[in-house]
Amino acid sequence: MLSINKITTLCYIINDRSEVLLTMKKKGFGVGKWNGAGGKVQAGETPLAAAVRETREEVGLEIETPMALGFLEFIWPDEQQEWNQRCYIYLAKKYAGCLCESDECRPQWFPCSQLPYEQMWDDDKHWYPRMLSGQKVKIRFYFDQNGQVRKMEEINNS
Repeated sequence: MLSINKITTLCYIINDRSEVLLTMKKKGFGVGKWNGAGGKVQAGETPLAAAVRETREEVGLEIETPMALGFLEFIWPDEQQEWNQRCYIYLAKKYAGCLCESDECRPQWFPCSQLPYEQMWDDDKHWYPRMLSGQKVKIRFYFDQNGQVRKMEEINNS
């Protein structure tokens, strides 16, 4: 039986130079990988509010008018089921504030055409191009014990 144990968010900021802001995770789940700013949705919080809060906490930026791009589901083998999650994806092109490093992650701008996929989650190469062009995503990824995608499927009825 498929169980989702966490609701999380990721927010991607694209600047006027066609660069996307990624963060190098410094501790916890995903350490050593580039990803968007984000994290767990807290009790009583909407995914959008969580994306705004997490972006502020992790990189010091206030995102303006983020666009909801759908969600991804990450499903792990039975012994790693606590990692199963639905992750809501947001894209922002307007932001304010001063970019800064936090104890959780180090931010860096990357040209949208030159992402460090070899240092990212295995699923990212499948959906980042769509997300960066503003396309909606609703995809479920099944991982093996080593974090490699073993299957992916579009979700059409959720």
